[in-house]
Amino acid sequence: MLALYMAMVDTDEERSLVEQLYTSYEQMMYKAAFSVLKDSYYAEDAVHEAFLRIIRNMSCLNFDDDKKTRALLVITVRNVCFNMLRRNKRMPVIDEPEEETEDISAKEEYLKLEAPSAAELIKQLPDEIREVIVMRFIRGDDAKTTADILGISVPTVYSRIRRAREIIKEFIEEEYND
Repeated sequence: MLALYMAMVDTDEERSLVEQLYTSYEQMMYKAAFSVLKDSYYAEDAVHEAFLRIIRNMSCLNFDDDKKTRALLVITVRNVCFNMLRRNKRMPVIDEPEEETEDISAKEEYLKLEAPSAAELIKQLPDEIREVIVMRFIRGDDAKTTADILGISVPTVYSRIRRAREIIKEFIEEEYND
């Protein structure tokens, strides 16, 4: 596959970058895809599609920061997986195991009294909304780049941002009204 990806780019610098991305992150992307799809063949297809998206948008992406690159690749492959699940309803969807519930201790009661951080609020957003928020406000990507990477339209990016604000506002109002 690497030869195919390298043939898709024009310059030696881009070929080197594609090779580095593939060798460094392909397994991580596969694991992320497999965790969503629970099928090795579909996971391989998702990684392939994600690499194609990355290569198509390579000119407007920045790969200088390792953490941001890792986040970009994981978000891209997860979105490809979600798109695959939406397109093909016959694929088995296996829910992630639920976390064990424990008795509420005094420490947990105390933590409930503290105001939630922005990161905690963002973690509670649905996946597709959270990914837009992370790309736009944490990574600093513009709306067009975010839309291209996620495979959605620019108005959808803005719609998800608006929905995130509504969800966070509702959550804060509920917390402070109690």
